[in-house]
Amino acid sequence: MPELPPARRITLPPRDGDDAAPITLSVHEQGSGPAVVLCHGFPELAYSWRHQVGPIADAGFRAIVPDQRGYGASDAPQGTTAYDMEHLAGETLQARIARRGRLPLGMVACG
Repeated sequence: MPELPPARRITLPPRDGDDAAPITLSVHEQGSGPAVVLCHGFPELAYSWRHQVGPIADAGFRAIVPDQRGYGASDAPQGTTAYDMEHLAGETLQARIARRGRLPLGMVACG
């Protein structure tokens, strides 16, 4: 059965205008080349993408698979507003920029 590569912990600063603490995400990566970010939905984990990561990497892309905030080994801030789309999507892009300094080629999400 396919497995994900080991996760790296990436700490992201609060967004501009956000007085929350920094957040640390658990992020799995495999491959090289243009990035494809795979985002899970509720109640899934990054593990849900384990079957897609290898083929994406084999096709010449870098698969980036974070556990969203509140899931898996990622931090779980308090309060429902900490889980709005601005936070979730913003962190996904921040994680990508923090890893390689470029925006992703594409994003794939399931929910």
